[in-house]
Amino acid sequence: MKTEPLLQVEGLCVDYPVRRRRRFRAVDSVDLTVAPGETLGVVGESGSGKSTIAKAILGITPVTAGTIRFEGRELDPRRVRRRKPITDIQVVFQDPVSSLDPTKTVGHTIAEPLVAKLRREGGETGDVRRQVAEMLDRVGLPENAASRYPAQFSGGQRQRIAIARAFIVRPRLVVCDEAVSALDLSVQAQILNLLTDVQRDLGVSYLFISHDLSVVEHVSDRVLVLYRGRVMETGSAASVVQSPQHPYTRALLAAAPVHDPLRQRQRRELRASYRIEPKAAAPLGDSCPFAHRCRFAVDRCLQERPVLQPTGADGAVACHRHGELPSDAEDDVPREPRSTATGGSK
Repeated sequence: MKTEPLLQVEGLCVDYPVRRRRRFRAVDSVDLTVAPGETLGVVGESGSGKSTIAKAILGITPVTAGTIRFEGRELDPRRVRRRKPITDIQVVFQDPVSSLDPTKTVGHTIAEPLVAKLRREGGETGDVRRQVAEMLDRVGLPENAASRYPAQFSGGQRQRIAIARAFIVRPRLVVCDEAVSALDLSVQAQILNLLTDVQRDLGVSYLFISHDLSVVEHVSDRVLVLYRGRVMETGSAASVVQSPQHPYTRALLAAAPVHDPLRQRQRRELRASYRIEPKAAAPLGDSCPFAHRCRFAVDRCLQERPVLQPTGADGAVACHRHGELPSDAEDDVPREPRSTATGGSK
């Protein structure tokens, strides 16, 4: 029996106004689903539209077209100011410094969304302090942290506070928008392990946004690759990372640093082989958005927009020539052994 998706986004388009009454399309016809208890990783370089998708789902920015359904109920993405708060959707932002109020204690910051939810539902607020203490313990912070201020904590501890604030209302979906990008590698591993532990205990779903494919692989069940607001490739985390079908996905993998100096040199050479003479990006329209950077591009790529085509049981790729491209063995994409620093892949 097929499980109904917790979150379903269809045909999502988001435009931003620019000069002279023009509009820039940041997200173009994106479809995605997140099942209960699942982690969907959304990956792409800066400016690919990852955070814009998150803002549209959270109701922070209005959308131009498309539908967003949560638990089968359609949200109104065009009227963000009229949309009722949905405590079942929470967010962990990239920068814990700017996302935490420096004038409020940690206990007040964590309790605030819970108090708002209880008051809206007519519940009692007398048990809030105990729930805050329990949540602090769950994220690995002492109970006395509730009386201190964000400035008294390290970056990793602040992100734990942000996670505690997101989970205090027991959400069903948490949007992690570059939640570990600003942290040191060792702290990243701790936060990723924490997110995995909380998901196992509470059954929450994640929309995990990152520019780092290696991080996304370790925490995600499925991966969606974005470029210039369009979906380039999607599939299980293992298939996308171990057998990428789109040239852009291969370029992202080649750009990821590795520990072995020999492998790193091979990746530099591979990355150089992907470079072509720089060209101005053509306006989004009836063309592949990656054509101006792709060494495999042909005239058809510049004249016809590729649609997502199935690549197996669970994958799809938007590339006219994906069946003609050299295999991983022929393309010699170096692979870094799967790390166990973050508790292993899901």
